[in-house]
Amino acid sequence: MRAAPAPADSGPGTGSPSGRSAPPAGRDAPRPARPPVPRYLGFDVTSEGREYTLQVTSAEVSRHFRFLIRHAAFASRHVRFQDAPDLCYQRLERELSADPDLPNESRFELTGEELLAYRDAHQPGGPARKRRRAGG
Repeated sequence: MRAAPAPADSGPGTGSPSGRSAPPAGRDAPRPARPPVPRYLGFDVTSEGREYTLQVTSAEVSRHFRFLIRHAAFASRHVRFQDAPDLCYQRLERELSADPDLPNESRFELTGEELLAYRDAHQPGGPARKRRRAGG
């Protein structure tokens, strides 16, 4: 039996015209879309309160979102300064879950109910902590 001759235009043992190795299967296939990546950019103090800016970067675009927490919420201790970025991040997650195509520069105001719910869930002995200690 004779082996079939190699095509005249391919390099030695590679199967490609240039003689270079072909990329492994699947390497040229499009990568799955990565989930959007949120990033805290900081805050500005306005006459109304603190306006926090978060950026969400996906493969196609980068968008900015702004979240207002009124001065009164900080003064009344409904929210602590160090908790504000996390509050905004959680609100952004909820908003993007409801509408992944939120327009760039969308603005939101955190409500008193959101602030109180966050505080209750994160204070020592709060419901979330009790559930974790109880194993559930």
